[in-house]
Amino acid sequence: MDALAPITPPQPAPPQNHALTGLLVLAVLYTLYFAAELILPILLALLLALVLAPVVHGLRRMRVPRTLAAGLVTGGLLIGLGWGVEMLAAPAADWLQRAPQSLRQLERKLLPVRKPVEQVTKQVERLAAGGDDKSPTVKVKSANLGSIFVAGAGVLVAQIVVVAFLLFFLLASGDRLLRRAARVPKTARNRRRLIAVARRIKHDVASYLGIITLINMGLGTAAGLILWALGMPNPALWGVVTMVLNYIPYAGAFATMVVVGMVGVMTFDELWRGLLPAAAIVLLHVLESDLITPTLVGRHLTLPPMVVFLSLTIWTWMWGIAGAMLAVPLLVILKVAADHLEALQPLAPFLGGPNCGKSVAGKFERPRSLDP
Repeated sequence: MDALAPITPPQPAPPQNHALTGLLVLAVLYTLYFAAELILPILLALLLALVLAPVVHGLRRMRVPRTLAAGLVTGGLLIGLGWGVEMLAAPAADWLQRAPQSLRQLERKLLPVRKPVEQVTKQVERLAAGGDDKSPTVKVKSANLGSIFVAGAGVLVAQIVVVAFLLFFLLASGDRLLRRAARVPKTARNRRRLIAVARRIKHDVASYLGIITLINMGLGTAAGLILWALGMPNPALWGVVTMVLNYIPYAGAFATMVVVGMVGVMTFDELWRGLLPAAAIVLLHVLESDLITPTLVGRHLTLPPMVVFLSLTIWTWMWGIAGAMLAVPLLVILKVAADHLEALQPLAPFLGGPNCGKSVAGKFERPRSLDP
């Protein structure tokens, strides 16, 4: 009787609706763009919590309660930030005050280079206007810089307060949020899988951010010492600028070179001596990007340059300078998630790395205690 039973044809897989997927991606990008003031503090607090979690664990091993350890770490971070701002505020204000005079000096020193460029520009404008020498008059309204500064400072202080409170709660909660999220899957295997994947992502991202932060601190320190040896004014200020801008791939190194080169040309009388600090910055960035970072970060978290540039372009367009600084950390999170989550496997080959799309999400042992 079984041989005479009709054979049921295999059911076709339900078709994927790519239009709905595209609309979902556009909706997410739309939300990220217009909710930047809300999302950026939350995202920054999460990244800081990943970097500072080992410090809290170290204090816990010294018998310090978790809440007190989180308060000490958050307070220490705020005190360090305030001390740095206070130390660098005076040199920055002095440089901004002398900027108009210094720019006139820079214009005078670059006059031999500027004259040929201006002549070519005028000829191009004359040709574009059909030989008419008349140029339209443009009136520029001066903005009230005081009101803009006060408004910007108020928003910045509010965001710092939000980041500080979120950071404290994240550090104080430890892995309790992850434990609660692990209750969502219905089977024990899926719970173990979720916990293992989350722990792997947390470990890899925290390691990357910690190493990059140490590299940037070392780069800023070296830049400050070299600029001090070369006689540059306010070397500590330019060392901090080098450290902060190095979080922005490609564009950060270029911006640091341009700024330091302009300050050097404005400071020294000889042009070659003024360009020497910029050359030192370029040499430091070459050593950092080609030798130090690949050696310390390792092959596991190496990202293709084209993907890094694409991420930089997208997040800079979305969130400005803050997005440029977060472009690589967000890309690292996506890469680690793609290496360990089956749903993101199609992205893994494009992000590079040793797994190259081979999922390891299904090979987990029973996790140890989440909270040391």
